[in-house]
Amino acid sequence: MAKHAPTDIRAISENRKLVLDMAADLTDIIRERANRLSQNEFERRIAMCCVGATFALWRAVPLVHVGDQPRDAVEAAAKYLDTIIRTNAITYGDDDRERVWSFGFYMGNVRYRISEICDDEICRNWPGGKQALEDCGLREKATTPRKPGYNPADKIREYILAVRAIIDAYRAQFPAEPPSS
Repeated sequence: MAKHAPTDIRAISENRKLVLDMAADLTDIIRERANRLSQNEFERRIAMCCVGATFALWRAVPLVHVGDQPRDAVEAAAKYLDTIIRTNAITYGDDDRERVWSFGFYMGNVRYRISEICDDEICRNWPGGKQALEDCGLREKATTPRKPGYNPADKIREYILAVRAIIDAYRAQFPAEPPSS
């Protein structure tokens, strides 16, 4: 069974603050650019990928664990599905109990959002985003399978920093709309 990492509380606190800061920045970005995001599918796609990644990171941060085996994830997935069937609801408590599966689910979602931004169409049309991803070394990592020696605590921090870099690059390249009078 998965165990909490020994530095859980401090790492959770630090990572949660980083993710909540990203959420606050994204809220500002969306409010400052609401009209343009509503009309510009390219920018909206970037912003919504960042929102999805931020939400998934927010859920994943307290679920970081050590010591899982593939069978643990399979058993946790079965318990998760059983809960869905029996209660038609999933709570944070369910995520916590079945963290071996739920952490992987949320991290997979972050990886998917990052890989969407890594998509050739976005990177070709958004040099600032491509550069941010390359600076983090994430453009390649987001599209390659997990390698041996995977450490969930390191991976979540890597993804947090990557999404932060994407948000910062977006804000730098796409200025806010002037306030309406």
